[in-house]
Amino acid sequence: MRTLILSALLLFSLPAAAGVSVAFLDSSRYTDAGSDPAEVERNTAEIAKYLEGLGNKYLKPDQMLRIEVLDIDLAGRPRMHRSSPNDIRVLNGGADWPRIKLKYTLEAKGEAPRSAEENLADMNYMMNPDRTGASLAYEKRMLDHWFRARFAQKAR
Repeated sequence: MRTLILSALLLFSLPAAAGVSVAFLDSSRYTDAGSDPAEVERNTAEIAKYLEGLGNKYLKPDQMLRIEVLDIDLAGRPRMHRSSPNDIRVLNGGADWPRIKLKYTLEAKGEAPRSAEENLADMNYMMNPDRTGASLAYEKRMLDHWFRARFAQKAR
C-alpha cells in the first residue's frame, strides 16, 4: 500500500507531457483519403503520427491537443495505371489541392480550453513541388503551416 501511495505521489509530481490525440471520424465517408480501405488506413495513421510529432515539437509540456479529422481530400487525383495493381496519384495544380477539415480542442493547465473547426487547404501546393517523393508531402506541409500558425507562438 505504501509503495502504491508513493508511486501515485511521484506520478502527480512529474510535469505533464504535451500531447496530441487524433481521431478520424467516419473515414469511409472522406472525400479522398485513399483509393481503398488499406490505403485509407495507412494515410490516416501517417497523418496521426505526423500531428503527434508536431505536438512534441510545438506544444508546451502542459498542453493537450485533441483533433477530430472530419474530412480528407488528398492532393491530386487517383488514376488507374495499366501496368500496376496500385493507383498512381496525378497532380495537375488545378482544383486538386490538398484539403483537411478538422475540429480541435487545446487544453492547458490553468487556461480555458480553446476549440475551433477549420478547413485547411493549400491551393498553391504546386508552387513548391515536392521533390523528395515522401508520402503525403503536400498534406504534411499544409499541416505543418497550420500547426505552427495556431500553436507555435506560445510554444516552448
